[in-house]
Amino acid sequence: MNTLSVRPSGALRGSVTVGGSKNAALPILAACLLADGPTLLGNLPAIRDVTQMLDILTGMGCRVAQERGYIRTCAHRRTRSG
Repeated sequence: MNTLSVRPSGALRGSVTVGGSKNAALPILAACLLADGPTLLGNLPAIRDVTQMLDILTGMGCRVAQERGYIRTCAHRRTRSG
């Protein structure tokens, strides 16, 4: 059996940029419909699923705009008078 030995060599340094998660982005975008006003979201993955969800939100009356790497949505809820 082969083994791999790892020895400590000091503190780790640096940074890692973590990409957005599709599994988190889609429900969060859907939840924007529940907000009464603007929502600013960042770190959304640049994938077709997110683009299609933004199209769906737009079709449902939500305003969607891209701003410097962020997505701003605005879904004003209206009360129905009976």
